Amino acid sequence: MKVLVTGATGFIGRQLTLALATAGYDVKALCRNTDHPYLIKHKNIEPVLGNILYKQSLARAMQGCSQVYHTAAIAKMWCRNPDDYHETNVNGTHIVLETAGLTGVKKVVYTSTCGVWGPTIKHPMTETDPRVTGFPIAYERTKYLAELEVQNFIKQGMQVVTVNPSRVYGQGPVTDSNTVGKMISGYLRGKWRIIPGSGEQVANYAFLDDVVAQPWTRASPANVTF
Repeated sequence: MKVLVTGATGFIGRQLTLALATAGYDVKALCRNTDHPYLIKHKNIEPVLGNILYKQSLARAMQGCSQVYHTAAIAKMWCRNPDDYHETNVNGTHIVLETAGLTGVKKVVYTSTCGVWGPTIKHPMTETDPRVTGFPIAYERTKYLAELEVQNFIKQGMQVVTVNPSRVYGQGPVTDSNTVGKMISGYLRGKWRIIPGSGEQVANYAFLDDVVAQPWTRASPANVTF
């Protein structure tokens, strides 16, 4: 089966690309630079030049693909131009879904975040519970808006699985989206000596290999949480 992975050089995307290729999929790896150092080389991985915001390159990349795994996003905590969050995370997701429908893709797996639901405060939450706080950062807010785009396409009959991992850790490049690795690396180099907040916060962490382990590739349209 031929599939496309967006964000193939990202922290989750590159590992997902390798997992799919190892499982025997023919993987098209969408990236803005086909010589990117984080792009994994494998006989089943074909680097494809493109951008989720450019419909023509995206349509070419999706040709012949049965599934699309959409992991591309701006996941860092701060961005020089705040509008970039909405452009990439919301508009980009809309373009991916729209193009998937036009090119005959049968299924889309969208990587979101459990941050769209907000903190649990005192009691456990599910994706059906209302959010009890505002959005402290643009990343969470725009990923929430992107999920609304997903729901609209599902209502139109598209098969989409949304994956909502918590904070992901694991082996990989120390980038802005790999916040756990970045903190640990900074600490080991003597550049991280503070505890964020009061030090009493509790958070969920998901191991990268578990996130890309693919039980959700066979799931029906739904939210899958890690």
